[in-house]
Amino acid sequence: MIITVSDVHLGEDGFSKQDLQFSKFLEFIKDDELKDGGHLVLLGDIFDFWRKDSAQIFEDYSDAIEVLFEFPKDINIHYVIGNHDFYLSEIPGYFNTSPFKFFGPAADIKERHVFRFIHGYHLEVMANPYSKDLNLYESLARRLSYHSGLIGRAASGIGHAISSLTRGEGDYQSSMMKRPESRLRGRNNAGDRLTSLAKCRSRCLYLGGAFDWLVYGHTHSPFLDPESWTINTGSWGRGSSDSKMWYLKIQNGVPELAEWGAI
Repeated sequence: MIITVSDVHLGEDGFSKQDLQFSKFLEFIKDDELKDGGHLVLLGDIFDFWRKDSAQIFEDYSDAIEVLFEFPKDINIHYVIGNHDFYLSEIPGYFNTSPFKFFGPAADIKERHVFRFIHGYHLEVMANPYSKDLNLYESLARRLSYHSGLIGRAASGIGHAISSLTRGEGDYQSSMMKRPESRLRGRNNAGDRLTSLAKCRSRCLYLGGAFDWLVYGHTHSPFLDPESWTINTGSWGRGSSDSKMWYLKIQNGVPELAEWGAI
């Protein structure tokens, strides 16, 4: 079995009830869903280093991290990097080893079919009508992680606090800071373009390699489309309904979106 969850955003203010549920969810996965072994895929943006200092996050959510270290060895934990936790890739030799079997931008797991797991911010860059510069996007994601502790709750205005940004970069970064439900809507329909890119038959070309199902998060909008073999894992109470904490179960090659409890 494969269990996948994305966009938990530990560190974002205003979601304490959802955050408390995440440790309980990990315990449930360890002791119940994956008691006979399998895979847990943390599909990016598990932590939110854009909105809170990284040291504070590690202190505040040490209980969830400790649960991960308690997983038995027959449960393979994969960490796929998102844009809000891009900072983790800057910690060499520590976070990207134990307890994780895999740590990186994409993971392939075979469960009858080959499931490709990505966070999804790459698709947003491609869908952007003004700049398709992935290096620029990741550079800004890195800067947001570095400076969020200086700004605290005013992280949404961080573009004005980093003098090294050009005007164009500042505009781009301001757009990045908006929540998906507002950022991906509007005259350019970037959200629709992103979804179309995820579903299109040529995706193996621009995502690299051969796979059957594509699983991604990032947009906070869950769906499962068997026709295109595409799944969005939704978010941990961060979408249009803050009470819905979504995760994905894949058993014998059959995917199912599930909701964890209720607040």
